[in-house]
Parts: sequence; structure tokens; C-alpha cells
Amino acid sequence: MLPPDGLEIIETDTAFTVTAKEYMYVFNRLTGMFDQIKIDGREMLSKPMEYNLYRAPTDNDVGINPEWKKFGFDRIIPKMYDTKITKSDTHAVISFTGSLGAAPVKTRVLISGSYTINSVGFLDFDIHVTVLENTPFLARFGLRMFMDEIKTVEYFGRGPHENYIDRHHSTYFGRFKTTPAEMVENYIMPQETGNRHGTVWSAVLDKERFGFLFKNSDGFDFSAIPYSQEQLCAAKHNYELPETDLTVVCLDYMQSGVGTNSCGPWLQEKYQLDAKEFNFKLSIRPLDKVSLPLLSVAKTFYN
Repeated sequence: MLPPDGLEIIETDTAFTVTAKEYMYVFNRLTGMFDQIKIDGREMLSKPMEYNLYRAPTDNDVGINPEWKKFGFDRIIPKMYDTKITKSDTHAVISFTGSLGAAPVKTRVLISGSYTINSVGFLDFDIHVTVLENTPFLARFGLRMFMDEIKTVEYFGRGPHENYIDRHHSTYFGRFKTTPAEMVENYIMPQETGNRHGTVWSAVLDKERFGFLFKNSDGFDFSAIPYSQEQLCAAKHNYELPETDLTVVCLDYMQSGVGTNSCGPWLQEKYQLDAKEFNFKLSIRPLDKVSLPLLSVAKTFYN
């Protein structure tokens, strides 16, 4: 039975487990990310969440992709230097400091911040990022969630098709409903696809109407497609992509623009994620048949 404030915390050397009402979060103290998120006992993640600095190279990444791979952005390993959890009457706050790097490359990205879980199971995070000098601009900074059998995607932002910070003038702001498969642009050579720039809120729901609502009124980059970056990179042609029930949800502070470097100039600086320090904030609300009205609240508030 949960205590009166609705929060229960179990702390071990490797994990923090936070239970709030019908929601449970398992935070990995070694990776600084969530291994499990359960709603009413239902596991929502098909594998642990990850930090994300890379994208499946586009045709126009021909110049910068060797630099991204040289610095190991395609194979980062998170390392936590310190993690702790504190509890108030209404919140559990997980604080952390760490880095994202890849052997044998010297670490280029430092992270710190907090994940806050309140007594009704809402998760808010604030991640401070420091990119060291002499580091190439990042493809993106964000998180990846891996989920099975997502049937519905809704979002309020730029649509109805794929768009980026430098390629969105054919889009308009609105509320859109789609599927992971429909978010994919069918490039003959598989590459990064499906991004929605400037998203204000988005939601992903499985066939039983369980899922998540993500929101940040300042905007974030978002995609939910049936392929991982690794699958896109491994395929040379679109027909080689596997059939899968997997949905990879990318939640990004920003993704760099795509530019024209396959046959034109380097990506303009104003479209590069080249800031040396920034904060990424996002709210995540679990959704089930009881809390699904939150989606209607989000639509009303943000539309």
C-alpha cells in the first residue's frame, strides 16, 4: 500500500524505483535514464530509454557525418558521476550529473539536471547540457523511447508532413492525427525521417489507449516512427527495412537542419545545434483510460 502522499521510493546501488498511484518509474543510476515505466502494471517501454545525439545520416549530411562518427555520437555511452533522490510531500526529485561519450574518444558532452515525479505520476525533466569546445555541431540532443504497437500519434505543431528548423515553410501550425507508418517519408535510401519541428504537444497511444502526452509550450522536435536510427543506417534501400511493431519516439531539444550539402553549401550556422550550453525541459504525462482526458485538456490549452 502506498503512503498517504501517494509516493513510494525504493533505492538501491543501481536504481531508484518511484511508485506514484498506478505509475511506476525505474531510474538506472548508471545510465541516468529510465529502464522501465509502468502504467497500471503495464510495461510501456520495450527497452530502456536512451540519450540521443545522432540521426540516420541524410543525403545532405555527407560532409558532417564523418565528424559525428569520429566523435562517437552514433555510439554514445552515458556515464553518471553522481545520482541522488530526495522526497517532499508531493514530489520525488532525481538529480544527476554525468557525461555522454564513446571510447576511445574524449568525452565531449556533459549533462546534469533533474527528473521530478509528482504524487499523481507526472514526470518533468530539466537537463542542462554543456558541449565542450572544438566539438562539431550536434545532429540533435534529446531522448529516445522504444515502444511496441503504437497505433495513434497526435500532435499540435507544424504539419502535416516532415519538417525541420530550415525546412518548414510548406507546413502550417495545427492539430494532426496520424500513425507511426504515416510519419515516415519514403526515401529510396533510408535516412532520418519523420521529424516535426516546433511541436508544442504530442501524444502516442497503443491499441489499448495507453501511452504518453509530451508537452513544452516553447516547442520541441518530435518524431514517432517504426524504425530505429540503427535500422535506417543498416538498410541501403527502402525495401530492406524490416517489418516491426516497434515505435521509436524521439523527443529533442532541437534537431539540426538538413541543408543542401549533398550538392550545395554547408548547413548555415543559424540552423546548426552548435550552442555550447542549453537546457532541455519537457513534461511527460502517462495516459490510460482514466487519464486520457488529459489529452483533451492539452488540446484546449495549447490550441
